[in-house]
Amino acid sequence: MPSKTKQPQEISGNDKSSRARLLVGVCVAAIAVASVSMYATSQEENGPGQVAYQKGMSAMAAGNTASAQAYFADGVRTDPDFGPNYVQLGVIYSSQRDFTQAADAYEHAAKLLPSDGKIWFVLSSVDVNLHDWTAAEAAGTKASKLLPKDADVWGQLASIENKLRHSDLAFDAYRQAHDLQPSNPEYLITLARFGVVTPQSTDELTYLERELATYLNSNPTDADAAKVMIAIEERLPPTPERLKSAISWGIVARDRYPKDADVSAALGQVYLSANRPIDALDAYRMANALRPNSTPLMHALEVCYVKTGQPEKASALARRIQAAQTHH
Repeated sequence: MPSKTKQPQEISGNDKSSRARLLVGVCVAAIAVASVSMYATSQEENGPGQVAYQKGMSAMAAGNTASAQAYFADGVRTDPDFGPNYVQLGVIYSSQRDFTQAADAYEHAAKLLPSDGKIWFVLSSVDVNLHDWTAAEAAGTKASKLLPKDADVWGQLASIENKLRHSDLAFDAYRQAHDLQPSNPEYLITLARFGVVTPQSTDELTYLERELATYLNSNPTDADAAKVMIAIEERLPPTPERLKSAISWGIVARDRYPKDADVSAALGQVYLSANRPIDALDAYRMANALRPNSTPLMHALEVCYVKTGQPEKASALARRIQAAQTHH
């Protein structure tokens, strides 16, 4: 079993759960909601920054964004050390999708209110929208230290580390997110998918197997979880119980995704490991029909023909493979 890799590898789009909240494309609404929180006011409650802030918040409540922006901008100009005005400008710029100015506003806010993890979290989100992954990582790391119990903070940081191909850091952050929200399938399935595409230790794979089993026992029709469960089971040493589990979840996934060649191929491999060559042959035939020019699938079919006592078909397939390789 390979140990945790030190080689960078990013999960491709096809490897991500469609439901996974990776937070790379954090929506503007989420940015605004995360930003609007109660901040400690200036020691001078009637200072220019505080006065402008209150007027701006009143305008925001009335739906007058233009006036609110003017008040917050005036507060920044007259009292540049009052952080909340920068935060609200960041909210407005984000809603306008002006992420460059939003980042500048949140950076000022973060310097003035460095212990507010929400600001660092939102700044990281804005940096993601700017594709400034190094800055996003720095802000996200700050947020994770200030908000260590916030699963979304860890989920976002994990997606950033993945983008930077920091495999170990990404896996650890995904795991933190899942451990904080164990009933949330989004983080669990994302974590498991990441564990499949980046080599992990046996202990880590066993952890993923256990977590997925717990979830699937309560959600036996979740084909996305079942699909990744087969891949996890394949990576671990085969046991009768593990093979039985992989087959049952493989059937769930195949029934839900009958046109996914990878699912049928994975099920075929599990059947072979379980010494069920006839079932393996059926599964590999389905996969081959979906992906007829795949040399690995043809090799697998050849093995199945040999194991099911069909040497003529095995020989014919071997000649076909050789001809295809010669042609290329």
